[in-house]
Amino acid sequence: MRKLIISFALLLATGAGQAVATAAELTFALDQIFNPILIPDVAPQAVVTLTDVGDAVRVDVTNISSGNLDSLYFNFNGDPYGSDPRDLRFSNVTLDGADLNVSEFRTRLARNENQRRGNLLASGGGFYDGVFDFRRGSSLDSGETLSFDLAINGEDLSISDFVGTSLSDGTGPTFVFASRIFGDNGGSIWVGGLTPVPIPASFLLFGSSLIGLFAIARMRICSA
Repeated sequence: MRKLIISFALLLATGAGQAVATAAELTFALDQIFNPILIPDVAPQAVVTLTDVGDAVRVDVTNISSGNLDSLYFNFNGDPYGSDPRDLRFSNVTLDGADLNVSEFRTRLARNENQRRGNLLASGGGFYDGVFDFRRGSSLDSGETLSFDLAINGEDLSISDFVGTSLSDGTGPTFVFASRIFGDNGGSIWVGGLTPVPIPASFLLFGSSLIGLFAIARMRICSA
C-alpha cells in the first residue's frame, strides 16, 4: 500500500506541470542518495533553484525530506571567479524569508583543485568548489527554505556558471549539488543532484515527504 501511495504521489508531481524553468531559472532535484550506500533515483530530498537576478544568482534550497539539512555543496562550470574566492560574495541570506544571522552559517570556497581536495569533500560524492554550511546547532528543517545571493566582484555571475560537476573522489558518482541530511537518530545520508529537472519546485513538494520518510528509514538501517 505504501508503495502505491508513493507511486501515485510521484505521478501527480510529474504530471501536474511540465513547464520547464525559464532561461533565467534552473531547478535541480537532489534525488540521488550516495552515502552511506548508493540509492539512485529516489524522490527528491531537497530542491535547489537558481535564478538570475541582475549580475548575481539567487539560490533557493528547500528541504523536503523528513530530516534536517546542514549544508549545500556546489560547483562552478569552469572557474568564474579566477583564482581568488574572496571575490565571491554571499548576501541576503534568509531562512523562510527571515534574515539569517551570520553567526549561524559559514561559507568555504576553493582557490584551486588542491583546496577542493583538502576541505570540500562530500564523502562518496566528490570534491566541490564551494559550500554553504550551517554551524553546529543550526539546520534547515523539513519544509524550510534557505535563500541567498551569490555575486562576484566586477563580474556578471549567471546560472550557466553552476552546471559543473564535482571532482571524483574515486568512490562514487559526481554531482552539481550535494547536501547532508540528518535523521532523528543522529545518523545521516548524503544526497546529490546532477541535472536540471522540468518540474517546478512547488510540484516536487507534494508527496516527496513520503519517500523522504522511507529514505531516513533506510538511513537508520544502514547506520545501525
